[in-house]
Amino acid sequence: MCERELGMLDINRKPKPMLLEMKRFSEFLNSSGIDLPPKKSDAVCILSQGQDHWGIANVTYILSRQAGLDIDFCYCEQELPDSRIYLLPSVTAMTMNKHSYDKLKQKVREGATLYIFLCFYQMNFSFTSL
Repeated sequence: MCERELGMLDINRKPKPMLLEMKRFSEFLNSSGIDLPPKKSDAVCILSQGQDHWGIANVTYILSRQAGLDIDFCYCEQELPDSRIYLLPSVTAMTMNKHSYDKLKQKVREGATLYIFLCFYQMNFSFTSL
């Protein structure tokens, strides 16, 4: 499926009208003196290697909102933000490197909840020691 209607730039790397409007809105907010409250986040969705990030993030966001959760996203190689809940959707064989995996296990040891969505495979996760 070709998604030419998505994106902020056209084929010549010129801004589409929606990007220009976002710039105008940003300028309005900056000049208005309005202080928006910080974003509330209940959970962090970790997007892992070898995934369709757009599709998985979209479905995870919709399901999280239906469950009453506001979520943030991070890539598995980034530093994990602090959270009480971590979502690891559509896990396949290539999920994350050992360093990131160990950091996630440490967060779980410290009391965070990890919800793993398996993707067609029975994975061998070593969370038994937790």
